[in-house]
Amino acid sequence: TFNNVTADQTIHATFEELEIVLYTITATAGSGGTINPAGTINVAEGDSQSFTITADNGFEVADVLVNGGSVGAVTSYTFTNVSADQSIQALFQELPDDPCVITTLPYTQDFNAAAAIPDCFEAIVQAGATNWQVGTHSSGLSGTTGNYAYFHYQGNQTQVADLVSQDFNLSGYANINISFKHRYIDNRSAAEFYYSTNGGSSWTLAQRWTSSTSNPATFNQTIAALAGQPNVKLMWRLDYGGGGPPRNSRSWSIDDIVITGTSQTQAGNDAGNSLISDLTDSFNFTIFPNPTSAGRLFVKVDQDIENALIRVFDLSGRELMQTRMQEIISGQQLELDVSNMGSGMYFIQVLSQEGTATKMFKVQ
Repeated sequence: TFNNVTADQTIHATFEELEIVLYTITATAGSGGTINPAGTINVAEGDSQSFTITADNGFEVADVLVNGGSVGAVTSYTFTNVSADQSIQALFQELPDDPCVITTLPYTQDFNAAAAIPDCFEAIVQAGATNWQVGTHSSGLSGTTGNYAYFHYQGNQTQVADLVSQDFNLSGYANINISFKHRYIDNRSAAEFYYSTNGGSSWTLAQRWTSSTSNPATFNQTIAALAGQPNVKLMWRLDYGGGGPPRNSRSWSIDDIVITGTSQTQAGNDAGNSLISDLTDSFNFTIFPNPTSAGRLFVKVDQDIENALIRVFDLSGRELMQTRMQEIISGQQLELDVSNMGSGMYFIQVLSQEGTATKMFKVQ
């Protein structure tokens, strides 16, 4: 700063190039995950450099070594004020098996291990205060041994509760069959059995009862949609909307759950033959173009049908797609997106109250 200037002045600034000192950080990752960035990274002296460690599916971070020393199983690390060469190494390990995920069939559940909801099951109250229990009760299930799961409510207030199973990884199985014994007493309620193929994010109704059953009754159904699915759950729901005399009761008792299937390596021909045997139609529908090469398939049903479910399977019986329609008008054309299906032969099946119809189509 020139102060009180009374004559000409000059000022000249001289600069010189600073030498930038670079150091290297060597970043590596073992099998089962990645580190980002990876390789040899140049960092200017005094700067910082961050790294992100990510495990692959089925793995977790086991340890992170910085200059050979452990900093723990962290998922990120930052070098600050770098003043020397450094190294970082991420190590991974396989996740331990989840005891709540069933991977081997057959599976059975008889509720006799303890008078409590089994480990990995959930009993969830959706409305009211009554929940599922394990044990026995006076209007419960006959024809089985020991305990069973049951919901029982006497009164006239709204009650809704779910019994949700553990997870099943059925990726190695086809021809999935589910059976259980049960007794249902209605009194203005509904009993509903659902399955999920996404871990319970959404549910598909398999069967609904609104009238009391025999004691015991048996549910026994092969559910094609479960074949090859890695994240399956089952759910039993008692839904009572309230009303009626308060002395009335309603209940649902469940026991002897059995899930069976055949390994995918053995099931391919059997599943395909099973679908082929369904090619005798209960009603007529057409599909076009067939073969299709444009990623689109049109379905046209020749009569009015209600509560229709359209499913697409590969030749092994694995369900690839399902679309539910409340009503299909005769002659209505429905468009399906099959652009993500590889070249080959497939089955398309239409299920409704009128029956079942199945056809084959080809993707080129």
